[in-house]
Formats: sequence, C-alpha cells, structure tokens
Amino acid sequence: MSRFLIVFLFAVCSPVFAAVDFIEIKKSALIAAASYASPKIINERLNRVEYSLIHHNVLPHSALSYFLARSPSGLQYLSFRGTANLENALVDLDVSLKLDTDLNIQLHQGFGAAAKAAYDDVKTKLDKSQPVSVTGHSLGGAIAVIMAMHLQREGFLLDKVIT
Repeated sequence: MSRFLIVFLFAVCSPVFAAVDFIEIKKSALIAAASYASPKIINERLNRVEYSLIHHNVLPHSALSYFLARSPSGLQYLSFRGTANLENALVDLDVSLKLDTDLNIQLHQGFGAAAKAAYDDVKTKLDKSQPVSVTGHSLGGAIAVIMAMHLQREGFLLDKVIT
C-alpha cells in the first residue's frame, strides 16, 4: 500500500511543463523587435514572416507605439514597443496602484492607463472570430499582459501572450 501511495503522490505532484516552441518564441521576438521601427520597416519585417500590417499607431499622452498584424491563416498579432522615450519613461514611473474597474484588479497606474488607451484604439480593428497573440518588450511586455486581460474579458480568442 505504501508503494502505491508513493507512486501515486509522485505522479500527482510531478511538475508538468508545457512544450516550448522556440520557433514561435523567435517569431514573437522578431515581431516585438519590429515595434521599435517605422511603419515601412515594420511592414518589411512582417513580410519576412508572411504577416500583413493592419494598423500602426503611436498613442498620444504615453507615446506608446504598437501595431496589429495578421497572418495568412487569420491569426492576429498585437506587438507593443518598450520604453523608447521620455513619455514612455513617465508611464514606467507612474507606479501607484489603481483599481481597474473593467478588470476588477489593482494595476500599476501607468501601465493600466496605457493598456486601456491601446485597447480602446485597436478593438474595432480586431476580428473576434480569429485568435489574437500579444507580444511586447519591456514596457510593451507589461502592456501586452494587461491587453490580453482586456481581450479575454471582451470575449476575444486569445492565442498566446509572449513577453
């Protein structure tokens, strides 16, 4: 009986790791890196991985830069640039916690406000019937995670979040 219990506990308590898809991670890194470039360069880099640029914007107040791309299969990809200027640094430094009433959680005020502004800007350009992957670096990584929460709350098909 004790052997059975030990084997059972070992099986139940053993960590389970998801398979790591390094090709997908590399593609996400390339897409995140593209967010630092001009729309022309973004488009060139996306074409290398067979994505089309759908929308690019730099938001007022935070100077947060992001783009929406789409693959031939319909996968939508949101990519957020990291800290690249003084306005972005001010977003990083706005560290007080504030209740996000949409998500019902306390958020870093700068990240929360920038993510909400990005969500409000992009939501009409997204197709709810197609999955969305989200990526970002530095500030963009924080925005990507919060954006994913907004997308999930609104019923979008969330594919991956890679930061």
